Amino acid sequence: MKNFYRKFQIVSKLPLWTSYLHRVYRDAIQDATKLKAQDALSDKPNFTCLLCGVSGEITAREYLNFVLEIKPKCKIIVIDLGQDQVNSVRQLVKREFPKANIEVKQANALNLNFIGDKSIDWIDTDGFFSFFTEQTLLELFKEWKRILKKDGFITFRELTSDGIVSSLANKLRDRASQVYMGIKLNLHTTNELYRDFEKVKFKFNRNSSPIPLLDRYCLVNT
Repeated sequence: MKNFYRKFQIVSKLPLWTSYLHRVYRDAIQDATKLKAQDALSDKPNFTCLLCGVSGEITAREYLNFVLEIKPKCKIIVIDLGQDQVNSVRQLVKREFPKANIEVKQANALNLNFIGDKSIDWIDTDGFFSFFTEQTLLELFKEWKRILKKDGFITFRELTSDGIVSSLANKLRDRASQVYMGIKLNLHTTNELYRDFEKVKFKFNRNSSPIPLLDRYCLVNT
């Protein structure tokens, strides 16, 4: 995993990566607003966000800047399984966001027992699900369901198999990950995600992102 993050830094340092992140964060709020038929950020006291998984300082900085611009008094929790990523983001927060209410923690997303029931408004992640099997992915959704407030929402981007082209792209992504980063990915189908959403009773929508075949999703806790 350490090797994966180290090599992914090459991607995240590209100017296009920061442009991509800002675009999808903005679109995420619009998606949540459409699903809830109201402003996803309006009249939300004690607004709390959770960023699940972070490739390092660059991704963390973009997310924190975006959220604090629209909700300067909110609480933000950033988690990752990798200690190197956690240490890096902690230094970023100390250096650039000293007055913000930000907690950075090394944690497994399947066990968020330090977060209370119905306490999170917004969960975001990107390309996260390929590290989970079909069974553990459903467990992840159940854990997220537990911590989300009513009408809380989840946004993420994921490449899933939904036809010949996307299936081939998914296999090529897995092959590249194995050769370049030494990580074998868990590939998921769009229908698999839909079944999980229905089991956990999430209302959801799916749209395109600036990266072809990497769809953006929004789930709302009903």
